Amino acid sequence: MYGDILEVSDSGLMEKTGGCQGPAGAAGVKRLYDISGVSVQGRRPKNEDTFYIRDFGDACIFAVADGMGWLPHGDVASGIAIGTVKNFSEEGLSLFQHEKEMKAFLVKIHFLVKIHETAHQRIIDEARGDLFGMGTTLTTAVLNRNRLYIANSGDSRAYVVGDGIRFRTTDHTQIQKLVDAGSISENEARFHPLRNSLYGYVGGNFVVDTYSLELSEYDIVILCTDGFYAYTTGIEFFSLRDYTHSNHIAQSLVNSVIAKSDDNVTVIAARFR
Repeated sequence: MYGDILEVSDSGLMEKTGGCQGPAGAAGVKRLYDISGVSVQGRRPKNEDTFYIRDFGDACIFAVADGMGWLPHGDVASGIAIGTVKNFSEEGLSLFQHEKEMKAFLVKIHFLVKIHETAHQRIIDEARGDLFGMGTTLTTAVLNRNRLYIANSGDSRAYVVGDGIRFRTTDHTQIQKLVDAGSISENEARFHPLRNSLYGYVGGNFVVDTYSLELSEYDIVILCTDGFYAYTTGIEFFSLRDYTHSNHIAQSLVNSVIAKSDDNVTVIAARFR
């Protein structure tokens, strides 16, 4: 689903949700994954986060984008980015369903990089007048049976959670450079004044990283914006396997930070099984 407004909760926070389930295969064979997303406006005047989930049967493509609040029209930028994912997902159907296994990695990574490059160019092309200078993060992923392919621009994140966090993407922020250099710790980075200073994003100084991982049984894939992870210590990830459906996972993670976060909060959870 793409930005469907579901309800306004008791706290007055606008929620957007969507989800799908992976293929069942032959009769009696359990589904390979289920996936759901939740986006909450929070205390911000509008929600500049956007997400997308599309099930192809043998594969699922999903993405989050966070329009940068310190630049104009972040909601427009994130909408353009996710709109590009949506457009490309139709083309991706044949790649996911029919590509030979030996070429699968290169095809899917190239496919995701092309999405990011196209979204970047679209934002540049449309950044005229009041829209000048707009930008967004973009994290995209393809789940194809037990393989996960990720592309990332900016500081939205992808996690893989098993018995704790076993993978996350690298932020394109100035503070991440300090962490990588050993100058400060991950915990110090959470409160550093430069934590939101990006050196790479879609619509600005373009950067994209790619990853390919093999998932294990009961792994959980999380895509999220910084409105979530900036307000969590990570302990929330350790109980995720107790949930039986991805929607419960996504909603639980959002609920764990919404009272603390002063930003939009978006989480997609994919449960591999």
